[in-house]
Amino acid sequence: MNLLQFLIKKIRFAVGTVGPGLFLLGYSIGIGNAITMAKSGAGYGMGLFWVLILSCVFTYILMVAFGQVTLVTGKTILFNIRTEFRFGWILAVLIIIILIAVELLALTGLMGMVAELHQEEIRLISGGLKIPASLIIAFWWLCSILSCG
Repeated sequence: MNLLQFLIKKIRFAVGTVGPGLFLLGYSIGIGNAITMAKSGAGYGMGLFWVLILSCVFTYILMVAFGQVTLVTGKTILFNIRTEFRFGWILAVLIIIILIAVELLALTGLMGMVAELHQEEIRLISGGLKIPASLIIAFWWLCSILSCG
């Protein structure tokens, strides 16, 4: 085995070991959290720092618990909920719907931040013209729907 093959093997091992954890970390601390934390920090200062700590503790507990359940059963937590509870399929569908709604709301929050930046940009370029952020967001949603079709 030459040096290049050895390095490729080590890199693959490192990515395979750390990659899923980074994905879960990025998923659990997403754009919704960043928006909420920035807005809360601007409005309340360090008064809500305890909420951040509590959120991190519960996120850690849930990630470890879900990981352990997956390791022991070999199945995902959603599959286990669907199969192990009496009406688990209803709960699983509800969880999926909630996750989709949360992602759409987080995306809308991000779009709101960018829309406010575009408002300022338009106001500076046009000499004071103000376009409502809701109109900019609606325009983006329409463009995304039309481009996906």
